[in-house]
Amino acid sequence: MHAHILLSMEGARFTPLRPFKPLVERLDATAEAHPQRINLWLGLCTIVVMSIIYYCTNRLAIWHGMTWSIPIIDLIDGRFLWKWSIIPYAAFYPILIWSLIRPCRNVEISKDRLAVFEGVWTLVMWSNLIFLLAPNTVPITDLVDTTWKNEGGLTGWLWLALDQADEPSNGFPSLHVSIMIFLAIEMSTRFKPRSAPVILMWLTTTIIVLSTLTTGQHQVLDLAGGIALAMIAARSILTSEDTIESSGSIGGKRGLEAP
Repeated sequence: MHAHILLSMEGARFTPLRPFKPLVERLDATAEAHPQRINLWLGLCTIVVMSIIYYCTNRLAIWHGMTWSIPIIDLIDGRFLWKWSIIPYAAFYPILIWSLIRPCRNVEISKDRLAVFEGVWTLVMWSNLIFLLAPNTVPITDLVDTTWKNEGGLTGWLWLALDQADEPSNGFPSLHVSIMIFLAIEMSTRFKPRSAPVILMWLTTTIIVLSTLTTGQHQVLDLAGGIALAMIAARSILTSEDTIESSGSIGGKRGLEAP
């Protein structure tokens, strides 16, 4: 077992596009002996670590006051704020948590499951480096009246929780957008095209992506940055040579499941 791990680590090469590849290969090499690492504990550790990192970079702008502003796209940014959009915006969090802690399906191999983790880790690392070096402000809520945030009820509570937990300095690129799109692409590689799970996932992703605009948390260019990162991560991780070999398929399709 130890020799197998060493060989796996020797074959792994660090690259900016796949910075966690050596760790993923080591986890894959020990997956059979320690399946619980992937099924639950890895997800819980990921949630805790990414929350701490995000909290620190989110408060960085307050500490040093060095921020920049994303150009506002007229007639779109800040013009369509809607109080109910906080519900799909907040739905991102349970979706992310479930994708990280859910047990492996019977048809999944460890490399398929680890692709989700590697994608989330990579997007979180890339995004937080940008947040760290160039935190930005999101002034679009000043463009319209948003007093309805204080109306109470479910939406009022969600708005209050968001305002207390999230400073508007981690806008570009949008992690909501990049992670949701990556998860949707990853699911599309496992299920048949136009199957119910794929359609539902892409519909959910679209609603959550649009909600980032209608909550005033992000601007159009934040979405563009998130989409770009998701596409780069998906191309680097989901269609990589070793991922294709793990399923014996071509073009990155990793063992298509029936709906």
